[in-house]
Amino acid sequence: MERNLLFEVHKEIHHYYPEEKIFFSPGRINLIGEHLDYNGGTVFPGAINLGTYAVIGMRKDSRVRVYSHNFPDSGIVDIELSHIGESSEYGWASYVAGAFKLMGEEVELSHGLDITINGTLPNRSGLSSSASIELLMVYIISDVYGATLSRFEMAEIGRRVENDYLGLPSGIMDQFAIAFGHDRSAIALDCKTMEYSLHEYMEDEHEFVVINTNKPRELISSEYKNRKTECEAALEELNRFNAGAKQYLCDYNLEDLNASREGLSSDVFYLRAHHVIDENERTLKAIEAFDKSDFKLFGALMYESHDSLKRMYEVTGKELDQIVDTAKQLDYVLGARMTGAGFGGSAIALIEKGRFDDFKEAIEADYNERIGYAPSLYPVRLSTGPSIISERGAGI
Repeated sequence: MERNLLFEVHKEIHHYYPEEKIFFSPGRINLIGEHLDYNGGTVFPGAINLGTYAVIGMRKDSRVRVYSHNFPDSGIVDIELSHIGESSEYGWASYVAGAFKLMGEEVELSHGLDITINGTLPNRSGLSSSASIELLMVYIISDVYGATLSRFEMAEIGRRVENDYLGLPSGIMDQFAIAFGHDRSAIALDCKTMEYSLHEYMEDEHEFVVINTNKPRELISSEYKNRKTECEAALEELNRFNAGAKQYLCDYNLEDLNASREGLSSDVFYLRAHHVIDENERTLKAIEAFDKSDFKLFGALMYESHDSLKRMYEVTGKELDQIVDTAKQLDYVLGARMTGAGFGGSAIALIEKGRFDDFKEAIEADYNERIGYAPSLYPVRLSTGPSIISERGAGI
């Protein structure tokens, strides 16, 4: 990204140059461990070097005036800090309004801001552009108004923006992965205990690639809710059959599940529970392989994960399946799978270093032929969490 663009856009929109600081908040990929965060499992995400940038200027009144270069038709969105309304009033900037509303409980918002944003994450791609903005705003507010928050507290406020302010069902994985992002490292997060560990990417022979399906994701909210409801129902029936009181599906193992199958009232409940339990065990194996730089095994587990998400959890779709099917035919691809909630969005692939152009050509050709339009591909690296770039033109 040409970071000086932000300064010029801010000057054009707000009629003065902003402060020197450039704020950055990454997006995230989940390497493996999908739909486990609300089921008490272990996920393995990482922050990436694509994300959201912002510059700011101080105001003397109590207004926040925010502009996104990614949504120019929305113009400047005006947020009055003394009375922040419902999320429906602010469009894309509801994530900004929610962050100011909740951070107002932590620190005195003594004055307003002019904010200019530009993101390098493709919109609705499953790379957590919303969580990226949430954590960007929490980080900016902490810096400007002097809030002292831990990384976990920042992640928790970001989650509350979605759950409490916007009314969207989600776990904390996205916000946690962004808040705790560390260069060249993925994060193993136990979503039951919230214990985590960093796992450094130790070699340079392979690279991760994001493949955005460019498919609209209209069904994502309702289908996400359905899967969550199905998992809750499966857990309730398993507990009843086993006279237990386990808190999460991931507290069971596959042996327990298969022994309890007659206690489940629906084959769908069995399929959902099977994916969740199996994916949790698979993720633990994948983390061990990652630590040993056994990326052949790691890639094989990525393929297994996608197959389970396709057959058991039914959240992939023809677009994501096409990408993974093509990847399997390429000998320089170690593994591929959907990442995020599914129903469109993005896949990730682990490929040999130096083969991105070959991979891009192969994926685009098959996808165009079978789906009818082009995907978008981005090489990514595991990167830092929210941070400040102190000087214009500095890089990440």
